[in-house]
Amino acid sequence: IGWASLCGLSPSLDELQLTIDDTARRAHVLTLSLPPDYPARSPVARAALPAPFELRWAPGERPSLAAAAAQFRGALAAHQSLWDELDDLDREAWVLEPKHPTRDVCHRRLALGGHCSLLVTLHPTAPSSLPELRFLGAERSIAPLRRALNSRLAEWRPERRVRLNLQALLGLALPSPVAADAADAADYSVECAICYEYLLDGEPPNVACDGCAKPFHQACLAEWLQALPSTQQSFNRLFGECVYCSKPISIEAVR
Repeated sequence: IGWASLCGLSPSLDELQLTIDDTARRAHVLTLSLPPDYPARSPVARAALPAPFELRWAPGERPSLAAAAAQFRGALAAHQSLWDELDDLDREAWVLEPKHPTRDVCHRRLALGGHCSLLVTLHPTAPSSLPELRFLGAERSIAPLRRALNSRLAEWRPERRVRLNLQALLGLALPSPVAADAADAADYSVECAICYEYLLDGEPPNVACDGCAKPFHQACLAEWLQALPSTQQSFNRLFGECVYCSKPISIEAVR
């Protein structure tokens, strides 16, 4: 397989990492753990792929590193279309999360504007088909987008990029990565409008005001409302005013 492919080796020499390029010259790392009686027994393989990867050997075939690398290349070939679509989204759209996706991750959360976003999850075996879609944001903002999407579902074209299909069905241009640095970037912001952080205990903002569309973490908004004397509570639900626009907003109290 060549020393150039070796990118890591454990001190005990029982685990090694190989860098292997796919047909699009994307680099992938294959980790092989060698049993004490290798090559009598097969190494155990680990890699960041959308589907489980296991080494398989024909009856009587003796395991080898070269054969393991060849099997890994075959597994990479099965996911080229998926990675082409995900790379296009990473390059052309404003991806909110994951920030540093590995090759086993099949979803992207895209900024839409108006403090709204779209969670797109591609099917590993059919990446050009209609993906799983979930809108996140204030209902008054995402309702027109949901209606536009549902009215044009029949226009999805598998031969077209997922990104271009989404734009056609939504009737808008997806914000590009440069929008993050633009003067009107605040319109695309999805950070919590109280703590100004995106993730809180690993969770993004999951509540939005129907008046100004500002996003909030449930815990942040609940803590803010509980500190206001004007807030009312009925059972486990808080009723108060938005931090920014003073429109009515309600949320379950955090226990």
